[in-house]
Amino acid sequence: HKLNNGGSTLPRTAFGAVVGADAYGTKMSLAILQRLKAQRANASKSRNARKLKAGEADRKLVDQKEAKKAAAAAATPSPHLKTTISQAASWEEVPVLFLYGTQTGNAKEISLLLMNEAKAAGHQRCSISAMSDYIGNHSFEAFKNERVVVTVVSTTGMGDPPNNAETFWRQIRRKKEKNWLENLNFAVLGLGDTNYQDFCAMGKFFDSHFSRLGGTKFYPTGYADDATGIDEVVEPWKEGLVPVLKQTAHEIANDPAAAAAAA
Repeated sequence: HKLNNGGSTLPRTAFGAVVGADAYGTKMSLAILQRLKAQRANASKSRNARKLKAGEADRKLVDQKEAKKAAAAAATPSPHLKTTISQAASWEEVPVLFLYGTQTGNAKEISLLLMNEAKAAGHQRCSISAMSDYIGNHSFEAFKNERVVVTVVSTTGMGDPPNNAETFWRQIRRKKEKNWLENLNFAVLGLGDTNYQDFCAMGKFFDSHFSRLGGTKFYPTGYADDATGIDEVVEPWKEGLVPVLKQTAHEIANDPAAAAAAA
């Protein structure tokens, strides 16, 4: 015999007692609990998805605000920019020196490439020189009058300067005046090889000592590794340099102190 229970049938004994009712109820309770658990899990996933979406929207809003702040900062002349230049009527006329030290010619080629990119961007007063030639054609002391210098230098041997950079390197190392380069705005690209000790030692040297002598770094120093291919660093460094170089020249040309000196 079987007993109908809401559409379900339960077995009975010969005396009419229901067999397995407790077990059946337990199974039903477990099924209900599982459904409730699944519903809660789905609801939790939905809440988490909404929170995630809201969080992404908040982060996007923050990123947009930060981008606007960065753009506003880029458009505002830096109060830390050091210059006494007065002869430049516009950013295009601010002199830019591309200075290099090389053993195999790579630094010279890169300097030429950077100078041509700068000229194409509108810089009209660009010059290029090996470090040894700069001292020969001018004097080492004349370097303190430079306003914008982009230095590309390689490292040879066990962290040594290239032959055509050694004299300039020694002179910089001996200088003690902390404000000797107070008018200089500089950028440095070091060339090296991680298979040797003192990777990019010369790039690090000029970066450190230009700052020590009062210069202002207007663009992050790059360190190119010949072991992995210098282009991996040189190309993005070059692409980023040109617009910052233009902005730096613009700030120099429009510096209030320079305008007062010109008047």
